[in-house]
Amino acid sequence: MTGKMPLRWRLGIGAAVVGAFGLLAVQAYNWLGEIRSGSAERTAAYKSRFDGAREALPRGVRIGYLTDVPTDRVWSDSAAPLRFHSAQNGIAPALLANTTDTEWILGNFHQRESLDRVLASNKYVVVHNARNGVVVLRKAPP
Repeated sequence: MTGKMPLRWRLGIGAAVVGAFGLLAVQAYNWLGEIRSGSAERTAAYKSRFDGAREALPRGVRIGYLTDVPTDRVWSDSAAPLRFHSAQNGIAPALLANTTDTEWILGNFHQRESLDRVLASNKYVVVHNARNGVVVLRKAPP
């Protein structure tokens, strides 16, 4: 061998790179379509859900996030990450992390049953209820 990568390897890597950029282009096109269809206005209105919670959260700590809307389905539901980022924007300057391994949790529920299930687990106590599906939770003492 002369130190060059075999042609079929180079072609395979090139195809993978082109495919990845193609997926990103399709996702960007879908997001732009949502913005054109009024999604930007809905996102701004969604951000206002968190106004009451912002004041109840402590400053200088990382805040966990718990919701009944899956936030890891980026390709199948592009609204889920938009909801997470709107929540982050709504409680700024607090830092929102997509985890429940923190003492303080921002709960964002769209179905009352989901919130009831979380509270029935006795893992959290409600510190503030914004009465619109948004709650500030704190881990319950052991």
